[in-house]
Amino acid sequence: IFCKVNATEFSRVISNVIDNAAEAISENGSISVCIKRSKSYLLICIADDGCGMSDETKKKVLEQGVSIG
Repeated sequence: IFCKVNATEFSRVISNVIDNAAEAISENGSISVCIKRSKSYLLICIADDGCGMSDETKKKVLEQGVSIG
């Protein structure tokens, strides 16, 4: 799949995901970011060791205009 994105918007999305992860972790928690690039793709992985999302939140998280938290 090829996807052309607006750099400013893409940066905002990544920043929001990292900000959300920071809010989810404890004082001594951690966030890891992994970026892999090849000629044909860019893979970005963001993970934290926070408590996770409830099943109800998972259902809503991709709805447009929904703010969680």
